[in-house]
Amino acid sequence: MNVRERINFYNSLATSSPVIDQKNKVPDKRPEARFRLSEGIIKICGKYNFKPIMRNNNEDTNINTAAKKIQSYFRDHLEKLENMDSEGLRNKKGFIKTTYHGNKVDFHNIQFYHHKEHRSVHMPNKICDGTEKGSFKKLTRKDDLFVALEPTEKDDLFATTNNFKDIKGAHRVKPGLAVSTTLIIARNAGMCVFDYIQDEKKDPIPISAFENAANDLKILHKINTYLRDIKPENTAYDGKNINFIDVDDRVSDNARGKDPKVKFTLHGAPKIFTSAYITNNLKDKIYNNGFRLSNNENIVNYLKSADEYAFLLTIIATTTTSDVLRDNIINSVDTDISTDSSSSAGMSYSENRDELTTWVNKHVKPEHKSKVDLLLSAPDKHAELKNKVYLSDILLFSGKNNHTIKIKGNYFE
Repeated sequence: MNVRERINFYNSLATSSPVIDQKNKVPDKRPEARFRLSEGIIKICGKYNFKPIMRNNNEDTNINTAAKKIQSYFRDHLEKLENMDSEGLRNKKGFIKTTYHGNKVDFHNIQFYHHKEHRSVHMPNKICDGTEKGSFKKLTRKDDLFVALEPTEKDDLFATTNNFKDIKGAHRVKPGLAVSTTLIIARNAGMCVFDYIQDEKKDPIPISAFENAANDLKILHKINTYLRDIKPENTAYDGKNINFIDVDDRVSDNARGKDPKVKFTLHGAPKIFTSAYITNNLKDKIYNNGFRLSNNENIVNYLKSADEYAFLLTIIATTTTSDVLRDNIINSVDTDISTDSSSSAGMSYSENRDELTTWVNKHVKPEHKSKVDLLLSAPDKHAELKNKVYLSDILLFSGKNNHTIKIKGNYFE
């Protein structure tokens, strides 16, 4: 950016974020612009209890002095940024790191990351013990607003593309912002569902908490965006809603579902899944032996069913009152990500007939019984149904359903 673009960018930051020192705001050279800035300075000082420098009792002189001081500070700041560029201290993706030294005690000495295309984020101040980690990322810091993630292995690096256009409008999807190749900062979406449901002191999560997430999944599927690795470990509960987290490995259609010829953009690993939440038949329809997405012309249907199968198992494991059913889902196989096509996958339905009957009677609309049957017993066949119905359309999020069905073998009657 040139100097004028920098000024406009930082003016915008200064008016939109309380964590940016107000000294960084630069007035326009026009008198009326300087006057508007001066009015803004007075409002800002009042809001954050700042005291502008007062040389005498002349209000106009005091305002102009404050404005000139701000301008001088910002010019120094621009020079500092230029030095950072020349020394390679700034992220090439346009992130700027600042440390807050203002009057807000809660933010004192906290590092903020700013980017003209993304909302500002800050480094959480609470250091974690490192026990919360997955195959590729580990939680290192958190606070009430943000969590910080770093690679599990030192040699692993994060992609810094930060393209979230494919999930725009899906508010229950919480992506992480890669501010560098070794640091992701994401919104704190709540407590990990996997940890939550194993804490006996916690109140059960109601199925209504899944409704908005299910609707957002429908929004994504309509534009051919698929999350690919849904499971309790990749969902979080904020006390009201279930949120999707760790969505870096999703795939999305460049045409957003408007072109029959789907051309996918990979946002992470070419091949990703968790064995407990996919079947081998479904996996073989989605991926080829080269660990790539298959050229199957119906792959979008298989990706949809894979997401819905994994999410439905997550919902059942979270909301069931049966400890046996919950354990049989989350412990059906090693829940680490697997690329071994010979590994078993999914849970055994014959061992869970009674528990599944109880859950389905309570939470599934009667007219969609057969679709639930197919999704749970053979998700690859479910993907081949001609009449496309979304998971959000088949569940009763109020939990009220007086229609009773029975299970025989692997099928609902």
